[in-house]
Amino acid sequence: MTSTQTDLSLAQQTVLLLLNPDGRWAMDSYRSRMVLAGAVLSELALAEAITIDDGKVIPAGVVPDRALSSYASLAYQRILAKPSRKSPTRWVYSLMHKDLADDVIGTLVDRGILSRGHGTVLSTFPVDAYPEIDALPKNELREVLAAVLRGEREATADQAALIALLHACRLLDKQFPHATEERVQAVVQGEWAGAAVRSAIRRAIAAIVIVLILLFGHVGPF
Repeated sequence: MTSTQTDLSLAQQTVLLLLNPDGRWAMDSYRSRMVLAGAVLSELALAEAITIDDGKVIPAGVVPDRALSSYASLAYQRILAKPSRKSPTRWVYSLMHKDLADDVIGTLVDRGILSRGHGTVLSTFPVDAYPEIDALPKNELREVLAAVLRGEREATADQAALIALLHACRLLDKQFPHATEERVQAVVQGEWAGAAVRSAIRRAIAAIVIVLILLFGHVGPF
């Protein structure tokens, strides 16, 4: 794995995989923001900034040892400032606003990986688009995840969390059609982080699935 790929946050990696080569979302922007909100919650869990106990997101109350991205830090401050504790599902709703997606995309634009542009749907309706300037980070990410899913290397915590997120949201088959369910489960159920961190990430991802079912009646395909 190269340094370019390793210093991408979980949310940044999620954005790269959710964008088509032309810079448009592979699914509608509403669902993309929902998945991204779950990725940010998972980032906070990986940093041990939050736990999820009794169905509620609990902030650690201290600055995490692992450095947070700017958008994860803002999300953490919102969670920390909330006097009443909310469920992961409620936080997915709260965090899936357009500003969060814009913040994550903005960091990729600032790094020269994406650009900001516009496209159209049905040759008529304008939509935001974020074409790639530098395809190397996404290509490296895909190569590493493919190697993990082939069983050629062990997954890091970030990689396992990303695979779990994509799998739960029915997005993994589109990205890696040759991945077997057996190998996916071996990765997702592995001991790639402490038990509390793995539990928090699974519950954050489950929250996305619940929101998708509540809003659309199903998880996928998109």
